[in-house]
Amino acid sequence: MARNRGTARRPAIKISEATGTILELLPDEIVFGENVRSQIDDGGEAFTDLVASIKREGLIQPGTVSRAEDGKYLVEIGNRRAKACIAAGIPFIATLASGESRLERQLIENIQREDLSPADKEKSIKALVEKCGSQADAARLLGKSKQWVSDAITAEKVRTSGQKYPQNAPTSAILAIKDVPKEKLDSVIHDAEVSGGTVKAYREEVKKVRRKPIEKSVDSQAFALVTSLESINSKLEKLVVHQDEFKEYTVTELRFAAQKILDLIGAK
Repeated sequence: MARNRGTARRPAIKISEATGTILELLPDEIVFGENVRSQIDDGGEAFTDLVASIKREGLIQPGTVSRAEDGKYLVEIGNRRAKACIAAGIPFIATLASGESRLERQLIENIQREDLSPADKEKSIKALVEKCGSQADAARLLGKSKQWVSDAITAEKVRTSGQKYPQNAPTSAILAIKDVPKEKLDSVIHDAEVSGGTVKAYREEVKKVRRKPIEKSVDSQAFALVTSLESINSKLEKLVVHQDEFKEYTVTELRFAAQKILDLIGAK
């Protein structure tokens, strides 16, 4: 049976932001709802470490629950912590939620998690925007700029467009490659991931894709111009060195030759 607590048993528990009743819940009093995270690895190393930490130090940060049927409590925030408490064999400590939106609170907490994948975070931000009704309101709740929220929404749309975008690539990386041609996308992603998968690595690969056709065009024009200038220079040198030989030509003929050189320069 849940035990109503006015204060935490362990001094390490921090409940300064809690506004509801503090509860200690046993496994048969806890029910789990749909979690916004697409992956919760209850058997991985990180989860095992969390269980060990809870056994050693207790639960440092309480979760949040709401009343469910049959006297049970639905975990709104802290699904992973609740499961770790069950695995550790100790009660799950949680605050009883107020009347605020359960999904909204859960989304905000998940967005703020450091271990949430960029793709999952973008999905949560999109869901929060839909819940709030506008990007501005979502940004206010998160303490972020509207542009930050807008970028996340754009990245989420790109990831779900049907192309094979990496789920763990940072949001800024997805924005950097969103306009890369389909035929070059796989190569850009592969090379960026090999280079570390950072935003900088993705941007560098995008620069290479954009720069290659320009370099080819510039090299071609430069070669043609240099060739033409060398030809003109050769003709001018001959004119200076062998100027006596041109005395036999009429002024009209020399002017015609000079115009040919000028036309060549103008054409290039």
